[in-house]
Amino acid sequence: MDFYHKFEKSIQVIVMEENYRSTQHILDSACILINNNRERLINQISGLKKELTAQNTGLAALPNKPNIKQYYNTKHEEGAIVDAIVQLQAEAVPLNEIAVVYRNHKQAEEIINLIEKKGISYNVVKRINILDLPMITKLIKLIEYIAKEGKNPYRGEHLLFEMMHFSSFKIASNDAAKVFAHCGRDWQLKTRDFINKPQNLATLNLQAPERISQFSENINSWIELVPNITFQELFGRIINQGGFLQEILNSPDKTWQMQVLITFFDFIKEESMKNPRLSISSFIEMLEKMHTNELELGVNKTIYEENGVNFLTAHSSKGLEFRHVFIIGATSNVWNKKKSGGYNAYSLPDTLTFSNEENALESSRRLFYVAMTRAKEHLQISFSQQDNKGKANEKTLFLAEILENEDLKIAEEHLSTEKLTALTFEGLEEQKTAEAPLLDTNYINSLLEKYTLSVTHLNKYLRCPVAFYYENIIRVPAAKNDAMAFGSAIHFALKRLFDKMLESETGAFPDKDEFIKDYLQEMRRNRASFSDQEFERRKELGEEVLPDYYDQYMGSWNKIVITEYDIKNIEMDGIPLNGKLDKIEFDKHNVNVVDYKTGKVSAAKKKLQEPNEKEPLGGEYWRQVVFYKILMDELRPKRWTMMSGEIDFIEKDDRTKKDFVKVKIPVTREGILLLKAQIKDTWHKIMNHEFSKGCEEDDCKWCSFVKNQFVAEKPLIEFEEA
Repeated sequence: MDFYHKFEKSIQVIVMEENYRSTQHILDSACILINNNRERLINQISGLKKELTAQNTGLAALPNKPNIKQYYNTKHEEGAIVDAIVQLQAEAVPLNEIAVVYRNHKQAEEIINLIEKKGISYNVVKRINILDLPMITKLIKLIEYIAKEGKNPYRGEHLLFEMMHFSSFKIASNDAAKVFAHCGRDWQLKTRDFINKPQNLATLNLQAPERISQFSENINSWIELVPNITFQELFGRIINQGGFLQEILNSPDKTWQMQVLITFFDFIKEESMKNPRLSISSFIEMLEKMHTNELELGVNKTIYEENGVNFLTAHSSKGLEFRHVFIIGATSNVWNKKKSGGYNAYSLPDTLTFSNEENALESSRRLFYVAMTRAKEHLQISFSQQDNKGKANEKTLFLAEILENEDLKIAEEHLSTEKLTALTFEGLEEQKTAEAPLLDTNYINSLLEKYTLSVTHLNKYLRCPVAFYYENIIRVPAAKNDAMAFGSAIHFALKRLFDKMLESETGAFPDKDEFIKDYLQEMRRNRASFSDQEFERRKELGEEVLPDYYDQYMGSWNKIVITEYDIKNIEMDGIPLNGKLDKIEFDKHNVNVVDYKTGKVSAAKKKLQEPNEKEPLGGEYWRQVVFYKILMDELRPKRWTMMSGEIDFIEKDDRTKKDFVKVKIPVTREGILLLKAQIKDTWHKIMNHEFSKGCEEDDCKWCSFVKNQFVAEKPLIEFEEA
């Protein structure tokens, strides 16, 4: 506008209103939408108007109006789009005249999967974050291990198990499991030391001990080279000596895999040029910051067929045109959602000119307008009432604007059960599910010989049997993360607070400063479990909440207590149980058992619930309190009666930001019977070695590990020949 006002008297304004691409009905709907934008020239220059008219004589008068369709859920929508594409192909419509347009690539993944299974050609250019690809995550994990071990021996022990399953090392999974099961029996035995000696491996009856020896030789060599060569040179040795390069060259998609590897190596070279002293540790820190701030290392993956269905983001569809356009996922959470970042995160706006929320909305509306005007003859806009998990969706504001001013109706469509089932089977037909490979029965029996069940293990098994197998049977070392170390420091400080009160002649609690001092002492003792940023954040959090916690409860704490009470050698119907109780408060022979929890109160709502229709097993905290009741009831000689259990949150209620919260969990006879049944069922499954199938949750570390490392021998669904 500055340019216009400067030369207003000497310039001629030309408005381009002739459109040779779309039908008049499509243009009218698109104009109704874009007229809601305030920041347009027609709203800023007096007398300026823009009304698009269809000038293509072959298209202008076509009666086709945009179709707006609503589906029951996302799966119905995806299936319907696939059906429509199949029908158009049957009608001999050229596939390159069909486009599926969306806001984000993720919206089209299942549709692409389904049409690929049907043998329909397609085109897509997708921006891939290579830091999320299996090959790169393996290399990063390996680099992280070398960095940790080079700085502090045995600090990377928790990474070794996954590394030994990298396909390039060709180590048998059972061999790796036997090594870790053996080392897990002795907490002083370090896996790196054990595999370093061939005579140790010879005692385990392994399939191919020489491969583990070669693996050990390689990692020791790379660790020794860290201070002696550049990071670039070290990375080159890792991909060659570690077998990564050879594996890529033997891969059926070696061109793509090589592109990914070169992109990652180029990134290392570029960072080395910026900082010639780039170390392996600083590189890992940089990747962690990129992850925290959701920064990607992207590369375009292109799949192209001359006559193929086009899959495009609305942004990348600019300048293109197609006879048939399907705009999918037209919901508010996709098109109207405001961007936000978490702790220490940031997000870049869609344009560099956003000055307020309205500008962001108008930019998104322009993008939707672009998507609509890609259609020459047929435009369909669709959305689903709910996602595949049952969460309700709202149609985008832009659809509401179009419908408010245009003679269009929403058509509700549903796929038949038969059609939906058929499409689901097609999507799964070639997919394979992986199960965790187990050690032989006798070996697992030997590991379970003296096993006793705790509530932590019970919760872990109910959450995911695969995670339970690796963490509690094989005993793969786990890194102590910042949340665990913070929780340990809080528990330590609280134990010291009550122990010092009990040791005091006057029965007085130590002062607040001494309480905080004990917390900081334990934080420093666990310093290796934190990054610099995490340490400062957690340290400050404790210094903020503990004084207020002390002030709120110091005058009302029960002083007749026992802290961190171990219960062992307990049997319930022949099942050995154990547990450690954070605190027991006494009222003569009656007791209240207290368990401390760090973390957000709001996030614990589900864990506190008793069994119900939606969560028939109950929440983990409910299960913990009832488990403690069973332990106390089975304790012999019976000394106390547990009357109640209490969850004591050490952070303020994040919903009110005011007070700390304690939640008493009632223990009923029905609850005890239900939990006893859960214990018996879980014990039977553990003794029966039922560990192969996990929770299949996307954020489960061990289910992801199994999926990425092992391939099932048979398809998930098999079809009999007719």
